[in-house]
Amino acid sequence: MGAFVSDIQGDKSTIVEELTSPSKGDWITLHSEITGVTMVEVERLWLRFQQMGCDENGILSEETVKNNPKFKDDVFVRNVLVKFADQKGDIHFQTFLNAMEWFEESDIETKLKATFSLFNNGNPIYPEMLERIIKRVYSEDSEASHKRLTQVFMKYIDDKNQGFIDQDMFVRWAATLPKESLEQVMHFSVVPPEINGEAQKAFEGRSRLAKN
Repeated sequence: MGAFVSDIQGDKSTIVEELTSPSKGDWITLHSEITGVTMVEVERLWLRFQQMGCDENGILSEETVKNNPKFKDDVFVRNVLVKFADQKGDIHFQTFLNAMEWFEESDIETKLKATFSLFNNGNPIYPEMLERIIKRVYSEDSEASHKRLTQVFMKYIDDKNQGFIDQDMFVRWAATLPKESLEQVMHFSVVPPEINGEAQKAFEGRSRLAKN
């Protein structure tokens, strides 16, 4: 998980904010140039970041995350956002972009390791924690169903019968799943590739016309 954090929070994680601001016309373009994320994807992610509650400077504050009920009741989402935050607890749009690009470009095993780390900050997952995760995923199922699923997952993932699941166990178990299904679950794309390519060409065409 360290690689994930270092990749999305490098020394240049807020360089765009030093050059421009959300109120200026080059906000999207500069983010695209510096992060390597296409302008179409930047536009979509900027809209999503605004919906999450960022301020006029393009920063999602620790206070906003704490007070937003969507984040407050979801441990997994909170753990994800903590990884994005700087030392002040703030999340910058450029860091958010870096993270989305990382998830889109990384191989499956790397994504699996990062995903496990987000469940419980990388610590082993015991049955009680696993049951809470299952309740979030299968919220409409009964408590009996949650307990039964917890037992099933513990049986198949805890291959050493140690009473907990660690990262290596999780990755080994995932490797036993049908390849096509695993790839589908772990696939992440901000914009479908076929749409992204066409839209990117159109966006670049408009940009060239605007400069002339």
